[in-house]
Amino acid sequence: MAYAKKRKEIVKFEDDQPVSLVLDTDPSRVKGKTSDGEYGPRTSYMYFTGDERIFYATEYLHNQLETFRKGDEVTITKVRTDNGRVNWSVKRGGSSARSAVNSIKKEFNSSSLDDRVKKLENAIFGKGDTPSNQDEEEDDSEEEKNTEGLGF
Repeated sequence: MAYAKKRKEIVKFEDDQPVSLVLDTDPSRVKGKTSDGEYGPRTSYMYFTGDERIFYATEYLHNQLETFRKGDEVTITKVRTDNGRVNWSVKRGGSSARSAVNSIKKEFNSSSLDDRVKKLENAIFGKGDTPSNQDEEEDDSEEEKNTEGLGF
């Protein structure tokens, strides 16, 4: 029995129309394919998106995408200049998991290690009974047990 290959939708970029997508391909792993174009050899790169679509990038667009990683949300806009040339605008999106992690990293880098651990625990467990707080309470009770007969 032959299985039909599911065709992926190709993302089309229209002039001055931003397209937001999540990269499902790490740009550092994308290999270009060179072919003969109207003005000589040209290299294009195929990317997969998080919603099962694909898009093709020129070498110029690919070079801009290399600062991103798989899982990043980006907004790509095709911009046509006055002389008819195509430029690309690539901006980081704001709702991907990687964006959230990067903002937490920035906040953590501005505080001490103890503060960072507590912030991380609060983010994971919520405020209150975090493992660090429980350890501190256990440590206090251990100290009380060890010092009971010493007159402290």
